Amino acid sequence: MPDLIVSPTVQTLTVTETSQSLTVDALPALTINQTIPISYGNAVLTSNVSVQSSQFSTITSLNLTAGTWMIWGEVEFYHTLAFVAAARISNLLGTNVYCGAEGTVRAAGYSLHLSISGTVTLASADTVYLMGKADAIITARAATNVNGIAGCTSLKAFKLSA
Repeated sequence: MPDLIVSPTVQTLTVTETSQSLTVDALPALTINQTIPISYGNAVLTSNVSVQSSQFSTITSLNLTAGTWMIWGEVEFYHTLAFVAAARISNLLGTNVYCGAEGTVRAAGYSLHLSISGTVTLASADTVYLMGKADAIITARAATNVNGIAGCTSLKAFKLSA
């Protein structure tokens, strides 16, 4: 574990794993004396994608390095009729599914927004895919249907460990 530097008296506090809590009173600043590298990926849909009914269709993807990642996807589905749709984050063939969800639109002309998240540990660099499937051919939207708000379909990842 890294050392924590307590300013302004520059006392060093070593942190170890424990079930005990630490209370620090009346200190003007607490500084972590270590640079923490952050890896982040973001793929935002910029044009609509047709989602098939016969198999999962790729909506967008991210290339990730080896390590453990927090992943989350948002997808806005639309169709002029009622529909059932599913989204998942997986490898290309779907043999490793990291998270998924399904929803139903019971009336014509409405959108369905699914938000999914999970973790993935990769032994080597790989690509993860946000994919969709429905009971009819539908659209994964790049912008919301009524107000045209961009960025409503995306795949994001934040690296938790190497």
